[in-house]
Amino acid sequence: MLFGALAVLLIALAVLAVRQFLAATYYSPAAVASRYMAALEEGRAREALDLTDPGALSGSFALLSDEVYRAVPGRPAHFQVRETSSIETETGAGNGADSGNGTGSGNAASAGTETSVRVDGVVSYNGTQEPLSLTLVRRGTTPILSPRWQVSEGALGQLRVERDADRGTEQASGGGTTPTTGSEPPTVGGGPASTPPTLTSINDVPVALAPQEPAPAFPGDYTVAAPGDSRYLTFGAGATATVRPGQTATARLSAQATPAAGERAVELVERLVESCVRGDGTTTPPAGCPATFRKDRTFGDTRKEKLSWKEKPQVSASVEGLGGTVSVRGGVLERSYEWRLLAPLSWEKRSDTARVFEGEHAVRFRVENGDVVLESESLR
Repeated sequence: MLFGALAVLLIALAVLAVRQFLAATYYSPAAVASRYMAALEEGRAREALDLTDPGALSGSFALLSDEVYRAVPGRPAHFQVRETSSIETETGAGNGADSGNGTGSGNAASAGTETSVRVDGVVSYNGTQEPLSLTLVRRGTTPILSPRWQVSEGALGQLRVERDADRGTEQASGGGTTPTTGSEPPTVGGGPASTPPTLTSINDVPVALAPQEPAPAFPGDYTVAAPGDSRYLTFGAGATATVRPGQTATARLSAQATPAAGERAVELVERLVESCVRGDGTTTPPAGCPATFRKDRTFGDTRKEKLSWKEKPQVSASVEGLGGTVSVRGGVLERSYEWRLLAPLSWEKRSDTARVFEGEHAVRFRVENGDVVLESESLR
C-alpha cells in the first residue's frame, strides 16, 4: 500500500516537473517568441500565424502562405532573446486589446488590467543584426494549463504593389473629354469601383494581389513580377521591395507603352484626318478639322464638290512612358468641283489645292484600360 502511494506521488511529481519544464521552455513568452521567429527563419508562415493573436491580423493573407514565404530570400534568422519584461495596460468595457474586431476575449470586456510581455532581442537580415521587439498577450491556456501566449505585435510588415498603369487610370478617370479609342465608349458609373486582385508573382510564385492596397507580409525581400505584358503595355523585369517589421514597403512596377501602342495611335489619328475629307458637298468640316478642310464657295454657283488627297500628310508616333505623341505634318488637299457664274451658263470642271499642315501638329495619346486613347480629337 505504501509502495503504491509512493509510486503515485512520484508520478505526480514527475508530471509536475514536466509541466513546469514545458511551461518554462516551450510555453513561456520567450519560448513562444523564439518558436515564432524560428518558423519565419524556415519559411513556415502558417506556423507563425498559429502563434499570432488573431486580433493582430487583418487584410489579405495572400502573402502569408508557406508556398510564398519559403520563396522569399532575406528572411529573419538567428533570433536571440536578450530581455523580457511585463507590461500592464488598463482595459475597460469594450476597450480591450481586441475590442471592435470580433476576436476579443472575455477578459477585455470588463474593467481591469491586461498583462502583456515584451520580448526584446536581436535578429539577422542577410547577415546584418538588427534589434527586434515582440509583444505577446495571454489568450487562454495551453494543454498543460499554463498561460497561452500569442504574438500581438511581431514581425509583420506590409507590401504594397504600385503600377504606373493603375495610377494613370486613376488620374484619367477624374473627368474631362471622353477619349477616342476606336472602340465602344466606356460606361460612366456612379463612382470608382474597387480594384479586383490581379494575378502577379512573388519570387516566381503566383499570387493574386489588389494593386495599391497594402497586404500583410513577413520580413524579407519580395521580387514582384508584372502581371504580364499586354499588346500596348510592358512592365519590364519587375521590382524588389524589402519588408521589415511594422513598415510598409512599396514595389513600383514601371510601365512603358509598346511600339504597337504608337502604331495604334497613328491609326486613330489617320482616321481623324480621313474623317475631314468628306465628299458630300458640305461647306463645314467636322469639328476639330483644320480650316483648310473648309470647302469655301467662290462667287458663282458650285456643285459636285469633293475633297481628296493629292499628297497625304505624314503621320508618325513617338512613345514615352504610358503614352506618347503623334506628329502630323505636310499634306496637300485637292478640291474638285463644277462651277458656273450664273444660270443658264454651262458648268465647268475646276480644281484647286492647298497645303494642310504647314507646321507640325501634335496629338497626345495614352494607354488606358488596355487600349490606346487620344487625349484630343482636334487637329487644329
